[in-house]
Amino acid sequence: RSENSVLGVRADDLVYQGFSLAFDMSFEEIWISYLVGATLWIAPKELATDPEALPKALIEHGITVFHAVPTLLALFAQDVPTLRLINLGGEACPESLAARWANDHRQLFNTYGPTEATVSASLAELRPGQPVTIGRPLPNYGLLVIDAAIENGLRLLPRGETGELCITGPGIAAGYLGRPELTSEKFLANPWAEGAQDARLYRTGDLARIAADGRVHCLGRTDDQVKIRGFRVELGEIEAALCHQPGVGTAAVVLRQDDGIERLVAYVVADGEMTATATGLRQALAETLPPYMVPVHLENLPEMPRLASGKIDRKVLRDRPLEIPSGLSAASDRPETPA
Repeated sequence: RSENSVLGVRADDLVYQGFSLAFDMSFEEIWISYLVGATLWIAPKELATDPEALPKALIEHGITVFHAVPTLLALFAQDVPTLRLINLGGEACPESLAARWANDHRQLFNTYGPTEATVSASLAELRPGQPVTIGRPLPNYGLLVIDAAIENGLRLLPRGETGELCITGPGIAAGYLGRPELTSEKFLANPWAEGAQDARLYRTGDLARIAADGRVHCLGRTDDQVKIRGFRVELGEIEAALCHQPGVGTAAVVLRQDDGIERLVAYVVADGEMTATATGLRQALAETLPPYMVPVHLENLPEMPRLASGKIDRKVLRDRPLEIPSGLSAASDRPETPA
């Protein structure tokens, strides 16, 4: 009910249900629909993972509400005019999706919330040309950013500063079953509580900052920070820069170790027809990123490997054999001198 006070799913909606029950976003598909009396259209398993057949099925059955991970929506080759509402979540949403799918006849939302918050904790309506954020807290939830790197407790950060995102509210889980040490690390007494409702907080492990207007910008995982050649690198920052490039629909960056060599490798899936070469993309990244953050190798994939939840399967990417020296459009960097 909290989430739907913003989303606005109605009794006359036909809602697509394609997530596995093992993935918490299925809660949004099922229980929001149930509570307002909407109709669920349960997708066959083979259809839920077919980005070519799925949009055609949505049109054929007149689906009006679609909950999805951004990776899946980015693979749709055609518009779905029957949809009046799309709700994205589960992973970072590229701005290209807002430009393509949000319009005067359709609302596009970006939700955020780990399973430990049961489930969504914030929501933003996305519009073309505006920054993608995770919005503001839903009713019954609170978001705050802390500096967790200090020795004596936690420090609340003011708006505009980057730190670890924490969630408060009655939907916060009691902890992890049978794992008291992890529970005590992640679920803490809230020193800034105003009452029983926000007495506890959950440390998400996500980096974020709260803008002056109260909207929250999620900046990737704290554990997505890697160290290469002495430099600390946020993989999510590189992925965001890649997704800003024309023709890039989805991007994932991993730190690989092949033959004893550590390298940043980027994988991209085109949004339509991409003409950019690997060299061109690296040059574009070099205009906004320091040299150590520019991937040394880029590969174009027909589709991004995904988990059952629809999220990107980074383990598959790390284990995938590299296509050296070929890259996007068979382009590769050429040395200027023998040295």
